[in-house]
Amino acid sequence: SSSSSGSSSSSEDDEDNDGGSFSLFYKPRKEHHQLYYHHHYYALPVTYIFYHLLCELTRINTDMLWYCVVGLADAYTHDRLSDDRYQQLHELYRGEIIRLTPTTTTTTTTTTTTTTTTADDDDSEELVDVEPDEDGRSDTSTTTTTLLHLPHKNLFIPSDFSLAANVTDNEVPVAIVKTDQLLLWHKQDNTFNKPKVGVKMHLLLPRAYRDCYVSLYTKLVCKLVEEHLNEYSYDALLAGVDFSLNNTARGVIVACGGYHHKIGVLLEKILNDLTTFTPKQQKFEELREKLKRQLCSFPLIQPHDLAIYMTTLATETDRWSQAQYRAIVDDLQYDDLLRHHRRMFAELFIEALVVGNMTAAATQQLIEHATAPLFAATDESAKFRVLAEQLPLNRVVRLAAGRRYVLQQVVEDEQQKNSAVEINYYIGTYDRRENILLVLLLSALGELTFDQLRTKETLGYVVGANAKGDRLVQSFRFLVQSSTYDPVYLTWRIDSFVKNEAREKIVNMSDGVFENYRAALLHRKRQPDKTLEEQFGRYWSEVNLNVYDFMKKQHDIAMLLDV
Repeated sequence: SSSSSGSSSSSEDDEDNDGGSFSLFYKPRKEHHQLYYHHHYYALPVTYIFYHLLCELTRINTDMLWYCVVGLADAYTHDRLSDDRYQQLHELYRGEIIRLTPTTTTTTTTTTTTTTTTADDDDSEELVDVEPDEDGRSDTSTTTTTLLHLPHKNLFIPSDFSLAANVTDNEVPVAIVKTDQLLLWHKQDNTFNKPKVGVKMHLLLPRAYRDCYVSLYTKLVCKLVEEHLNEYSYDALLAGVDFSLNNTARGVIVACGGYHHKIGVLLEKILNDLTTFTPKQQKFEELREKLKRQLCSFPLIQPHDLAIYMTTLATETDRWSQAQYRAIVDDLQYDDLLRHHRRMFAELFIEALVVGNMTAAATQQLIEHATAPLFAATDESAKFRVLAEQLPLNRVVRLAAGRRYVLQQVVEDEQQKNSAVEINYYIGTYDRRENILLVLLLSALGELTFDQLRTKETLGYVVGANAKGDRLVQSFRFLVQSSTYDPVYLTWRIDSFVKNEAREKIVNMSDGVFENYRAALLHRKRQPDKTLEEQFGRYWSEVNLNVYDFMKKQHDIAMLLDV
């Protein structure tokens, strides 16, 4: 390809050279301007610009050099390069080929150039005959190499972009499979009409977070498999599909998205590698060391991030801390990792969501075929039925009403000059009406919080308020980080703000101001999903929280009108 500017044709040969030296990026200023404004002008091929950038970054390889050669041929074939410019780039690439492939052999003869190869040397050159051209002259220099080759076949490039016939009118996901091993939710796209699909499945593993050691082994298994899958990730990205693999406190989440035609190929590779891949010990040790460095650097995070983390650690049950991980990471062994990997899927329940250009029948076939390796029992890992009581759940600590709990944490970074405070006012378990009122309260106090605590009192640069309502508990949170004031003073100021400025604004709020806040919230709620990804994310949050209120937006609107 090439980048164009102005018009088209190669008029560079018709211009006079002012005697200045030729550069691949520019000619002498006068001639450059003449070329630019004379009929048509083309810049250098984009492949050359990209290649030059990679050379500067020392990231060049033979594959990228091949793309440059193809780009040069394309530009010359379509008359976007003059003969002079083509010859100069040709010589440049020829030199690069010789530089990057030291086994290259160059021979010169008058009529025929021959390079022989033996069966024992796969990297040596093959027979090349140079025939005379139309003028009876021969190309006396031939450079061949087996290291310069076409890219390998991309298995993920789609060829079917048709839209599946919509046989249902479901406006929300529907459970199409309910078994002891699988709960599958599906919604066929009838809004965006694109040949794309999103797939996400939560592999619920009672063994994955059983103790601190097992949790780290699960994390390492996911990292090792993800590292191995890098072999496919670039091809998949080029073909318009992508994936992610992450461990959670309840198991492992596998996600794929992109064109529907080859999504099954990618999903099968991920799940097959997740169950059958055996990592090398060297790679295990490398990732263990990387994990150790991450754990050791965790205390150096910003104080406001540490405050959020400590609050989460204190209010959620069965959470292992970074300090606990850091204490045992050196004890992790390669043999124990392999043993854990073999037993990891002995107890398994899958909850999956598929949204996009795929019928219910095709979805069921895709998921059942892709997950077959996960449920295949082996001699080392017999499969057990997972009872509902065994499934890991999202659980939080119940806090007594009217009580105040204080958690203090000293920052380990001695050079850190900031302090932070996070204050949560817990309202109780989730209630739709209370949640709507909480969001309205945030609308009223969000701007006031920033104006009072940051602009007027200059407590710090990190100042904010937000409402937390994750369908388990609801709370209103204030977060402040300051390099000037200590946590005691920050806590006092936030409490004072809630009792005075915030209360005064709510008590004195007129009906007209309240209606403005409600109208603004209604407008946001009524906004349709702009992309398939946005719609998928909204549905997945319901599945991940085990709430399944897929009509939440509509229910919230109805409740908001009644407030």
